[in-house]
Amino acid sequence: MTGTPDLVGMVLSRWSITVQGGVIFVLFAFFAVAWALTRRKVLLTWTLAWAMDALAMIFVYHAVGINITSFRVVTVYVGYGVAKLLFGLFMVLGLYQYRRASFAMEGVVPRWLYWLIGGWILLLFVLNGNVIFIQIAVYFALGLLLMVASLDALSHDKFKGVRILASILILDAVWFLHHSLVLLPVFWGRVAPDYMSHISFVDAIFEFAVGLACLLAAGLRAMDEMWEANKRLEFSQQALRNLVDADPLTGLYNRRKFRGFMGDLSGTTGILIFMDVDKFKSVNDNWGHAAGDLSLRRVADMMRQVFRAEDGLFRMGGDEFLAVAFGLSHKDAKERIARLRELLAVPDENGIPIFISAGISEFGGDTPIDEALAMADSSMYENKSLRRRDSSTSIRIRGGKTGNR
Repeated sequence: MTGTPDLVGMVLSRWSITVQGGVIFVLFAFFAVAWALTRRKVLLTWTLAWAMDALAMIFVYHAVGINITSFRVVTVYVGYGVAKLLFGLFMVLGLYQYRRASFAMEGVVPRWLYWLIGGWILLLFVLNGNVIFIQIAVYFALGLLLMVASLDALSHDKFKGVRILASILILDAVWFLHHSLVLLPVFWGRVAPDYMSHISFVDAIFEFAVGLACLLAAGLRAMDEMWEANKRLEFSQQALRNLVDADPLTGLYNRRKFRGFMGDLSGTTGILIFMDVDKFKSVNDNWGHAAGDLSLRRVADMMRQVFRAEDGLFRMGGDEFLAVAFGLSHKDAKERIARLRELLAVPDENGIPIFISAGISEFGGDTPIDEALAMADSSMYENKSLRRRDSSTSIRIRGGKTGNR
């Protein structure tokens, strides 16, 4: 009967180590597959971390007599310590690589990290003669490393994935520091608590939590990148639509956009103002096409000044322009046309004044848009004819007065 508790303790110890090793090897395999599928650098770093942790477990199996080899137990524990410290190095390296995408950093990893790991590995060889010393040194170094790196991440980075991963790593760091503190009284001749012989059950839970946090963080990063890529795609599509729907000369909407624009406003009412530049052909003939283009751009610029931001402004082709105004009365529309004529009558840099004819019609309600557009077009031509007659009469009157002098 006296041997039963020792036997039970040995079985629990080996079973807990087996469970922990199983969790670690599964995590290693999972991260290796994830990296192979995505080729993300941070997943490769974390794959190396779990590879080192799996190597550490292989040394533990040797130490407890599973797959016994000729290695001395102390040498095995040094190998365990080196592998475990490299696990911590790659885990923190992955954290810094992960942070780099969401936080401006000059370098991926601070240099003190390499000095710390290198110095601690040398310390393990110095402590080669004492297994307990090696374990305390490893646990303390891992706890310190994970704690400092995680607190730095929490204090400087607000990205959700970083905060989740850093929080889990802090819990893991506290657990490693617990190991070193519990084993410390062994120096004074005391015996380590019995639960330490099968604490690998809890170690497995913590390592599973760290692995899950790494995967969750990588998933959040992937989702964030997909969202950003989707936003860029939407922006590019919108820019392409704007390019297709915009008149390249004036920047106003073109005729192609008019149907879609009015379709998006089904059920609304407003006013159409159809405009045409008077004697535009003579501008091209007398001053050249560059001056004609400048005149068209000037009409567009003045339309933007006169009409409201919510109004639709179009170049329908050639020297024809259209304004779609919502909730505007005929009186207000006529006032805006008068203001536009006033601005355009001032000669431009080539000394060319611009005169326009305009027609107004209502749309919405019982008036379909096609009918309203035809009415505005007809009204514009009536206005142009009237302006021509007035201009001809004015010329004849002026000519008659000149002849009587």
